[in-house]
Amino acid sequence: NANETAVVELEDGTLYFNTRDQHGEVKGTRGVALSKDGGKSFQSGSPDWKGFRPVVGVLDPPVVQCSILNAGKGLIVFSGTDENGPTGKGRSDLRLRYSTDQAKNWMDGPLIHVGPAAYSDLVMISEEIIGVLYESGDKGQRNSSQRIEFKTLPLKGVIGSK
Repeated sequence: NANETAVVELEDGTLYFNTRDQHGEVKGTRGVALSKDGGKSFQSGSPDWKGFRPVVGVLDPPVVQCSILNAGKGLIVFSGTDENGPTGKGRSDLRLRYSTDQAKNWMDGPLIHVGPAAYSDLVMISEEIIGVLYESGDKGQRNSSQRIEFKTLPLKGVIGSK
């Protein structure tokens, strides 16, 4: 039940797809797939799954649209809410995650917003700075769509931050 899919091109030209799993039947709320032919066909990277395979662990926010960005220099950045953030379960606590090995492994990065949060998008501002556009609400409230915020962050602030 893939929807709200984001894609980045890896260093070898492979496309990495990361998608929301809307009402899926397996554990996890995200799915990933690879394409070596420009999106004509998909491989899960696992012999057990055709197309998209479920993702659990660091890339397991609640069911919500997320964003992914190839920031260059081997760094891929993911933005989405954090089921294990300080506010707890649900659409809250927008966090960046990152991969330095072409989306094979992911690490938690910095919290961008504490409190209600939802959809987000990422953009390169310069070679060293990314921008994060996201829905947010006030801490202690449940509404994640009170406003749209935009923050910038140096790439060096993504890696190794929590």
